[in-house]
Amino acid sequence: MYRTYNCIVVFNKAKDAALFCKRQKNPYEGRYNFVGGKVEPGDTSEDAAYRELQEETNPLLWLPLSEDFTDRDRFAGEQNIAHIMNIALMYPLPEAEDFG
Repeated sequence: MYRTYNCIVVFNKAKDAALFCKRQKNPYEGRYNFVGGKVEPGDTSEDAAYRELQEETNPLLWLPLSEDFTDRDRFAGEQNIAHIMNIALMYPLPEAEDFG
């Protein structure tokens, strides 16, 4: 059996900041991270994203893209936040009508 995980980067409309939460428990307690978690059986990726956002709604904040996402003292993971941000920035934001 394997688990499925979601990774969604939420940008503001200007695409000059991204939404982060501050982890409330280990690993990486007190460091910035994306809201995330696993996809439960029967969930769509979208359902899982909304559920995790509700479950993990702790202090959320917009951080500018000028942040040093490789800073291990401030960001969770082993510099994977920087990697994910670099990949996410390669794609244009969808238009509002794309969300139906």
